[in-house]
Amino acid sequence: MSASTRHPRLKFVTAIAFCAASSSAAALAPGQIGSLLTFPVSNTSDNAYAAVMDPSGALVIAGSGNSGGYSALARMATPGSADLTFGIGGVYTYNFSTTLPDFLRAIVRMNDGRYVACGEMFSPNGTARDFLVARFNADGTLDGSFNFSGFADTPFLMSGVAGMLIDTCNAVAVQSDGKVVAAGFTQQFVPNAWPWCAMPPTVRSTAHSAWAARW
Repeated sequence: MSASTRHPRLKFVTAIAFCAASSSAAALAPGQIGSLLTFPVSNTSDNAYAAVMDPSGALVIAGSGNSGGYSALARMATPGSADLTFGIGGVYTYNFSTTLPDFLRAIVRMNDGRYVACGEMFSPNGTARDFLVARFNADGTLDGSFNFSGFADTPFLMSGVAGMLIDTCNAVAVQSDGKVVAAGFTQQFVPNAWPWCAMPPTVRSTAHSAWAARW
């Protein structure tokens, strides 16, 4: 896994709607936008999948950059601007799969200010997509005390056609004792060649199961 703070033009293309939390903040009317901000993370498609608000009212946002090429963690300050003390331009990028895609789909804030996020990454041999759970310090850096590396790669589908095994995490929570609970699904695809030559081979799903794990 490698971490980087990519070039200074960082930007989440996905827009984040945000209403600052304060005692004087009024509820937004249906359809009304509180504050709109975009972070350029790469020069291609970037996505924000989840966000959590800290006690100061700032948002920490989890997603991906470069068409899912790497994971991204961003922080938006309460005035609705990027927190420039967080990574570069308010964004950290992490490539958990080295040269293959990965992304974060859910995030939760711990009572001590750290963050836990989960999503999907490629296995070390690049043949399957595995459960990804990562823990970050309050400043957005990886917490190396979690699984010795800051993240955990957990496969559920252990055998099958290379590239057709998918384990992905969509939700994460932290218990009162600090243990992390993550939930998601597994899906296996297999090639399905049609019996007549005029039709091209297709791919079909043969298994789809829900899973949960705890660290």
